[in-house]
Amino acid sequence: MHEHNCGMGGADGSLKHDYAFAEGAIAPQMIPLGQRATFEGYRRANGSVGTRNYVGILTSVNCSATVAKFIAEGINRSGILDDYPEIDGVVPFVHGTGCGMESRGEGFDILKRTQWGYTSNPNLGAAMLVGLGCEVFQIGRMKEMYGIVRKRHVPDHDHPESGGTKKIIEWGIERMKEMLPVAARASGKPSMHPN
Repeated sequence: MHEHNCGMGGADGSLKHDYAFAEGAIAPQMIPLGQRATFEGYRRANGSVGTRNYVGILTSVNCSATVAKFIAEGINRSGILDDYPEIDGVVPFVHGTGCGMESRGEGFDILKRTQWGYTSNPNLGAAMLVGLGCEVFQIGRMKEMYGIVRKRHVPDHDHPESGGTKKIIEWGIERMKEMLPVAARASGKPSMHPN
């Protein structure tokens, strides 16, 4: 057993301790709040901040995926977004479930949390919910569960009674045109601080 590797000595090998370590350190000078780095963020009503301003189209069931994609494509290709430079685009958020599933349990809970996560994401300035009405994952139930009040920025529609796919796409594009001015109000503010 040796103890020579356990001793703490000075740099010269002596047993004196050098407490002058980092004595030349300079305390950081804090930059005044008005001069700190900023980014063009979008402050949402709940206090969260997004770095983008998309409009989302969510589906309650896989059968609505095509409709959501066509609504988004119709708006993105129409040129109407040129009138709203504050909006980064319209994005469909589709999935492959929602229909023949248990109304309780892990799968349902994951879908519910995911849909709510998209709907409340600060990078979305508005969201549209589209479903069939016959699926297990019901839009009305989700809205009730999370206290979502139907407003102009979160319209919903169950589309079988609408006269088919073409009619619901037309409905969705018209509702989306009504939503764009609402989403555009959240223009980016370059003075937003990341903290």
